[in-house]
Amino acid sequence: MNKPIDNMRDDVLGFLKSYRADLKYQFEASGISYVNYNSCETPCFETDAEFELYLSELEATIKVMGENR
Repeated sequence: MNKPIDNMRDDVLGFLKSYRADLKYQFEASGISYVNYNSCETPCFETDAEFELYLSELEATIKVMGENR
């Protein structure tokens, strides 16, 4: 295995997990308007369902990256 690539993959996985945790915290704290207010480059969500889909896609990406370590 290529150690620098493995380290980079672990870093990216950590960043994604932190991002997911921040999104979940914001949503659970005050809902979708709070997520939208506190985001810059994250898409703006019109409905809770849109947010839940985005979060599930993010979680799927994290899972795939974790499995390919």
